[in-house]
Amino acid sequence: MAYKCVIIDDEPLAVALLTDYIRRAADLEMVASFTNPIDGMRFIQSHPCDVVYLDVEMPEFTGIQLMKLFPESISVVLTTAYPEFAVDGFDHNAADYLLKPISYDRFLKSIEKLHARQIPVFSATLTESDFIFVKSGFEIIKISLHTILYLEGMRDYVALHTTDGKRIMTLQTLKQFETQLPKTLFCRTHKSYIVSLSKIERADRHTVYISQKSIPISDTYRKAFLEVLGR
Repeated sequence: MAYKCVIIDDEPLAVALLTDYIRRAADLEMVASFTNPIDGMRFIQSHPCDVVYLDVEMPEFTGIQLMKLFPESISVVLTTAYPEFAVDGFDHNAADYLLKPISYDRFLKSIEKLHARQIPVFSATLTESDFIFVKSGFEIIKISLHTILYLEGMRDYVALHTTDGKRIMTLQTLKQFETQLPKTLFCRTHKSYIVSLSKIERADRHTVYISQKSIPISDTYRKAFLEVLGR
């Protein structure tokens, strides 16, 4: 099934280029394009879509501001001529970041990232003794939940650190893992870390220690984390 795509970019030439790229891709479907961000937002609120190609610098709204209003089910691919905006985009869970002028080869790579985000981490019916399947590169790897030490967010990648010393990289986000991992087994301590509760060796108000690794506890997650430890 093709992903339904919307373009929001105030540059008509950029819209035309992306429209051509989308129509050439077998797994993408062009739905609508807008040079006015408000019109684009209104369309998205009333029409289902899967992917939005969103310009960062636009009048009235920036792409970063606009993407915060989108449903979580929508994947956002940011486009801009300014690479310094990339970090902000990834901090807000953008699927990818395309730097203008966008080449067709780079556009195709962004489709691969979209496919990776659509692969579920695991079924919602899993029990706590189960495993997960994680896509890493061109492989899908089976990982027992009980072998995971902690997960480390690295922009649009997550590194799963396991008891056998491996670091498995996957094109997912910590937010995706956080919503699906069993709350009785895992807890978030920081915007960049989720830890396995059973692997904690010790902890204080600011740091968790797992397998000789010092993992920070941020103010945002401290109260909930300490409550989990004390339950």
